[in-house]
Amino acid sequence: WAGCRRTRRSTGGGAILIGRHHIETWSGTLGPLALSSAEAEYYSMVDGLTRAKGLQTVGLEIRIPGLGAASVLGTDSSAAKSFASRRGVGRIRRMEVRYLWLQGEVLRQKVRIFKVKGEDNPADLLTKHLAAEPARKLLRLLNLELTWAA
Repeated sequence: WAGCRRTRRSTGGGAILIGRHHIETWSGTLGPLALSSAEAEYYSMVDGLTRAKGLQTVGLEIRIPGLGAASVLGTDSSAAKSFASRRGVGRIRRMEVRYLWLQGEVLRQKVRIFKVKGEDNPADLLTKHLAAEPARKLLRLLNLELTWAA
C-alpha cells in the first residue's frame, strides 16, 4: 500500500489460473491513489477481475469449453472482500463509480470471492520482497518453479 515513494501509489499484482494451469501473471503500480490498504486491495481485485474477464472473452471467442462459468477471485484482505460483497461505497466515499462494477458482478454471481491466508497468497510474489523459501512455496501454488540458467 502506497509503496511508490514518489507518487504514493500502491503496487498490485495477481495471477490467472485455469484449473491448475498458470495462464498469466502481472505486477504494476495501481492507477488510483488508495487511502487505505483495504482500498488498494479492492482496486487490485478490480484489476484482476478485469484481466480475467478479458481472457474469458478471448477463450469463449475461440471456443475453449468451460470458460463461461463464474470467475473465482482470491484475496487475503477481509476488508476488501467485505467491500466487494456489499453495495455502495460505505466509508470509502471518494471511490469512483467505475470501480463499483465488481460489487455488481458479485451480486449477479458472475464472480465468487474467497479468502486466502496471507502466507498462502501467490500475489505476494508480485508485490512484496520475500525470502527464498516463502517465495518457493508461493511459486509452487502457481505450479511454477524457479530455475537458474548456468
